[in-house]
Amino acid sequence: MENQDKTETRLDVIDKDMHSLQKEVLGVKYLINSHGDILKDIKEVLIKQQETIDKVSDFKIDINNMRKDFETVNKDLSEFKVIFKERKDITDHNNEDFKSFMSRFKGGITVAAISVTIIQGFSFWFLDKTYSKIIETEKQSQVNLLKIKELEMKLEVSK
Repeated sequence: MENQDKTETRLDVIDKDMHSLQKEVLGVKYLINSHGDILKDIKEVLIKQQETIDKVSDFKIDINNMRKDFETVNKDLSEFKVIFKERKDITDHNNEDFKSFMSRFKGGITVAAISVTIIQGFSFWFLDKTYSKIIETEKQSQVNLLKIKELEMKLEVSK
């Protein structure tokens, strides 16, 4: 019986060990499953991270392209500033020449207007004098005609 007790005890121990091993296997399965879920979550995070990195990379490319465009615009702007300054200098010079010309032209017009006014005044004075003399001459001529007719009549009467 002792042998049987030992066998039973051994079976009990084996049973306990087996039960214990089953618990450990279940624990390991649970850990594996939970690690699998964690690994899936990590995989999803890594995929999202890769997508974000790709987007950031695209943004960097866009930013670099914008930077190149900005540099081109700045270069063009600098060239336009130089061209604008050159044209402004030419325009300013032309404006000064035009102002000078207009001042001289206005002076010439003023002198011409004054001269024309003086000549016109002198001409009207001369015409007025001449017209007055013509009127006087016509009046004198009419008076003389009347005198001539009067003398003719007296001559006829005296004949």
